[in-house]
Amino acid sequence: MRVAIRRTADRGTVAGLDRRCFPEDKACVLDDAELWLAWARGEPVGFAVASHPEPDSVFLRRAGVLPKARGLGLHGRLIAARVRWARQQGARWVITYTSRDNGPSMKGLLGAGFEVYEPAEAYVGPMVYFRRRV
Repeated sequence: MRVAIRRTADRGTVAGLDRRCFPEDKACVLDDAELWLAWARGEPVGFAVASHPEPDSVFLRRAGVLPKARGLGLHGRLIAARVRWARQQGARWVITYTSRDNGPSMKGLLGAGFEVYEPAEAYVGPMVYFRRRV
C-alpha cells in the first residue's frame, strides 16, 4: 500500500485524528506547532505534531496512527519527518517523552535512534524521556 507523509496546516483534520487515536486523553495543543499527516489510500490515517521551543531543540509533542493503518511503518516515518524538519531548523536536539506503559512508542523512538535520558527538570509526571542529537 502506498503511503505518504506530508506537512499540513489543516488543524481540523489533525485535531480529529488526535481525538480518534486518543479518545481518553486531553486534546494535543496545536498552537505554535508544525503538523504532519500520514495518508494511505487517499485518506488521512495518522498525524504528528512538533514544536521548536528553544533555539537548539525541537520537541515531538504527539503522534498517532489509526488502528486500521498500524503495522505500515507510519510511526517511524512520522518520527523521521520531524527529525528532518528539526535538522532544517538548525536544532541540535530532538526531545520527547512517553508514558511508561506505551511500549510501541518507546520501541519506535529507540528504533529511530533516540536514547533514554533524565532531564534536569521533569516536564510532566512519571514519563520516559527521550532525546536524539540531530
